Amino acid sequence: MDSEFAYPHNGLGNVYIAQRRYKEALAAYERSIELDPKNAYPHNGLGNVYCDQGSYEEAITAYERTIELDSEFAYPQNGLGNVYFDQGRYEEAITAYERAIELDSKIASPHNNLADIYLEMRSFEKALQHYNERIRLGSDTALNALVSMGIITRYLGRGGDLEYFKRALDLWEHARKKRIQSPAALLENKALALICLGQYEGAISTLYDAIEKMIPGDQFEFYRYELLIESPNPPEGIVEMLDIFRRANEKS
Repeated sequence: MDSEFAYPHNGLGNVYIAQRRYKEALAAYERSIELDPKNAYPHNGLGNVYCDQGSYEEAITAYERTIELDSEFAYPQNGLGNVYFDQGRYEEAITAYERAIELDSKIASPHNNLADIYLEMRSFEKALQHYNERIRLGSDTALNALVSMGIITRYLGRGGDLEYFKRALDLWEHARKKRIQSPAALLENKALALICLGQYEGAISTLYDAIEKMIPGDQFEFYRYELLIESPNPPEGIVEMLDIFRRANEKS
């Protein structure tokens, strides 16, 4: 078998996973591995599919195999971080994300993911540091970072939070076209920005759209809502948004 024929299958896998067509992505990555077992990239792709589907042990196996094949490849470290984060294994997640950054300092996602962990841990200065780096590395797609920075700023009562939410809405359509998050996650960030800007009806409607588009692998946490509720200036409707989300999670 000619290993060159493996690359188009890996590329197809990347397209399918971006479209959340997981069964087809798995088949494409497995075919790529069959054609070239020593190519690290499709193993990493398998890890991403398994992680998105919540099959964490399979994801860890795939990422570890990727690292065996290419120990200098940053993305499987980021993938391991995502698995550990989802499992609540925060110290292991932090170690994996830091290793990804060490291997390739130009990748934006490990900074965003580290910031998300520090935000949940309420280590706000560390969260802000990594969100800022995420924005520096790709300001046109930093939707989650901008919304989260606005939430931190409002919680700390520092002022200037509205500018973050306005910037997030300005780039939302571009972020949607780039598929930087799942459709549901994109809409959730939009809903949070809208509620913080006082656009109650638009925020509630957008949140319902986000819930409708949730698929396996979409995991939304409550801590950003809780920070806004605890902030010196809670946005009108944020308690209702949290209640809507909690009811949706109970049904899923």
